[in-house]
Amino acid sequence: MSLLIITEAKLEKLKKEIKKICHEDEDSVMIYKFDSLKYSTKEVIGLIMANDNIL
Repeated sequence: MSLLIITEAKLEKLKKEIKKICHEDEDSVMIYKFDSLKYSTKEVIGLIMANDNIL
């Protein structure tokens, strides 16, 4: 399993770039932050899908 760790500044820059090219009425980009194996947060750029369960 490959793990990608970036700084907060690079993450903010990445999100700005995504927002420039994302069609927010039809695209969904999900960014997950894992503070530990138990706790995570999800940020959605674009369309929020009601059925976004991922296994």
